[in-house]
Amino acid sequence: MLSGHSFTSSESHSPIFSARPHDSVVPTTSTKSSIVSATELATEVDKPADWAHAITLDPVIKLTFPEVPIFNPIKAIQTVSTSFPYWLKTRSVSKLGFVAPIHYKWRDALWFAIQHPHSKYSTSRGRDFSVSFAIQTIFRACHHHEMRQLDNGRSGNERNARMYLDTLVGDSCMDINWPVLYLVGETLKLPASSARAQVTTAGGVVLLPILNFSPYTLSPEFRTTASALARTPENLLLVHCVTEFRRVDNGENQMKLDMISALYQKKILGITNQFVFGVFQFDTDMLQINAGLWQDDKIKIYRVGTYSLQAPASLLEFVFALRGINQLGRTYRDQLLESAAAFQEAIKTKPLVDAWASTLIPDINADFGAPIVLE
Repeated sequence: MLSGHSFTSSESHSPIFSARPHDSVVPTTSTKSSIVSATELATEVDKPADWAHAITLDPVIKLTFPEVPIFNPIKAIQTVSTSFPYWLKTRSVSKLGFVAPIHYKWRDALWFAIQHPHSKYSTSRGRDFSVSFAIQTIFRACHHHEMRQLDNGRSGNERNARMYLDTLVGDSCMDINWPVLYLVGETLKLPASSARAQVTTAGGVVLLPILNFSPYTLSPEFRTTASALARTPENLLLVHCVTEFRRVDNGENQMKLDMISALYQKKILGITNQFVFGVFQFDTDMLQINAGLWQDDKIKIYRVGTYSLQAPASLLEFVFALRGINQLGRTYRDQLLESAAAFQEAIKTKPLVDAWASTLIPDINADFGAPIVLE
């Protein structure tokens, strides 16, 4: 934990908002009177609780979720993530492809985790030979993490450390048969609140392109209001999942800010029954996937699963969870497209309510993973 004021949650034992992330850069001059990072702003005395209340965020990440039908997609993601291709159990070297000798230990660890008598993993997925490419990246991620641990993290930088994780997320977007985007360093709008934070830069963002969505393509006002991005793309881009990979600092705080932006976009569009997902890194080697949802007009976040950079089987589970999340995104896209005509008619008499903070500065330049917020 960095120095500074923080408020901890009772269930996840993690800060609601903590001090500015490692390597963040804050400009010293601007046409505005004050520029601060969103997470730094949120740690000012008495600010975290006030800000969370203003945006109706329950800051505690829930470790279990209710046994109600709306959470069935989360259960499905958890189930599908532990189902591996059958050929992994046979130790098929040919199907796995070339493995560098330095990665043999990770290959053997993967096989052992699958074949262990009490393994949590099944091999009922079918062939799915495409996963061999993800496995190669997983071996590199495990090896890279081990090398960083051996020199106490002194070699390399945060950009290098997250390279393989970004690759896994990006490739998971290409393993499905419809367009999903993964962009790094995208600036997101934040909702109007009592705080001065207006925008934040996400480490990574999975976006669902909603092509030919007539309410968006035909109305400039709708575009401005419906977009969670600081820029205004030609087609609606629905923020589906955000990532914060920070080896040195816990990325939970920034992930929450990113998810808040995505969930307010859902609220503006009237699709509050859809989940938004967020991934953060903590304790250098752990990853956690979370799902956020509007419940009783309040944002609540639930843990989906945790994964380790020291265990290749765990990272493969992470990959299949990401694939499940992206498949769910297709359902969300179709739901929105099916409502286009009704949406177009409704906004003629009742325009969308712009819930975003007012942002007047056109350009925001941030270091990789460092959120910059302008007053």
